[in-house]
Amino acid sequence: MHGAGTLHLPWRVSEVLAVLSEAGSEADAGRLGDYASAQMGVEWSFRLRAWPLNFERLPKACWSVLATMLRKPLTVAQIAARTGLEEMEIGGYLELIAADGALDRFAAPRTPAPAPRSEGSRWRSLAGRIGRALGFS
Repeated sequence: MHGAGTLHLPWRVSEVLAVLSEAGSEADAGRLGDYASAQMGVEWSFRLRAWPLNFERLPKACWSVLATMLRKPLTVAQIAARTGLEEMEIGGYLELIAADGALDRFAAPRTPAPAPRSEGSRWRSLAGRIGRALGFS
């Protein structure tokens, strides 16, 4: 009889809750899509805020991750290169450290890798330098 999202006077609590739930789920779906697309251009780095109080309960391999992040923020790939651990394993350790509240997370825009120079640009560069040396420009 009435379409979805219709409120009747006097307002019924069940109808108000249904409309709010419907609007909230649509907003969440849109926000999650925006969040996922925004994550594509972000690279996260992590820094240890403080040593966890009960770090002894963490695996011994996690201790090297803790020590690596002490001085400056590092990405997971940088931590993996310095510790020799797998990135998936480091991700698990970061979750454990974050659960203790001892981890800071920083976002930085992901910079694309520089495009390889084509062979033509090398010759053009060389010709330009020779021309400048000979006084043509």
